[in-house]
Amino acid sequence: MESEDKLRYMIAIPPMKGRIVAVDTETTGMSKEDHVVEIGAVEIVNGKVSGNQFHIYIKPRTIMSSNVINIHKIDNGFYESNCKMYYSSDRENLDNFLKFLKDSLIFCHNA
Repeated sequence: MESEDKLRYMIAIPPMKGRIVAVDTETTGMSKEDHVVEIGAVEIVNGKVSGNQFHIYIKPRTIMSSNVINIHKIDNGFYESNCKMYYSSDRENLDNFLKFLKDSLIFCHNA
């Protein structure tokens, strides 16, 4: 029995059919005033990772605390020099993310 099949058998999950997108985010903290600073998404088709993915860093509006940096291991300097999207100003990247999610069941991890 394949390891994936063993896992499904052990936790009684039926084989998945169709398209699912698994999404993970990182934020500047845990309060409602905090902001998303990274979005990653992976496409799963009929229970198998397809290889299609979406990933983007978003420049935070605020300086992140050392507690937050210790969680996701990315510091303020990284965002300053590597962000592809500035918060609320890059409609094209947001549209690309929404297109990636289109017509799929969305599974969010820590979002």
